[in-house]
Amino acid sequence: RAAGTGRGIRDGHLKRVHEPGVKEQVEDMRQTYEPFDPPHCPPTPTPDYPREYPVLDIIKNWNPDDPNYRPDNIYSSLCYFDYSVESDLSAAFAYRDAEVPFVVRGVPDLDDTVMRWADPLYLRKLLKGKEYKVEKSE
Repeated sequence: RAAGTGRGIRDGHLKRVHEPGVKEQVEDMRQTYEPFDPPHCPPTPTPDYPREYPVLDIIKNWNPDDPNYRPDNIYSSLCYFDYSVESDLSAAFAYRDAEVPFVVRGVPDLDDTVMRWADPLYLRKLLKGKEYKVEKSE
């Protein structure tokens, strides 16, 4: 923990070496969608947060049976906070304490984890050639 923060923030992060192109692949996976009605995100959540939408409206907009279709707009009701912005981090802790869902972006420890798991060789390196039985569902 960084001195005095009590938030588990490290003073520094060691970036690992990844296969060429992994960072670009991760960036390509991050798609941004424009919400129909962006949520209002005050420093503490309101009693009606998060906004709810009828499930049939959500399915009509983004059919779960068509994995290739990506709508221009989505139903989004969660607040997003930036880990590196102190006011956002304070708000994230308030939302956590209120036990409501939210998203935190830009967390260095998690970004590094995403990069590791996006590397197709990462799991092979962990398993060191050992094989395991798996079940595949259709």
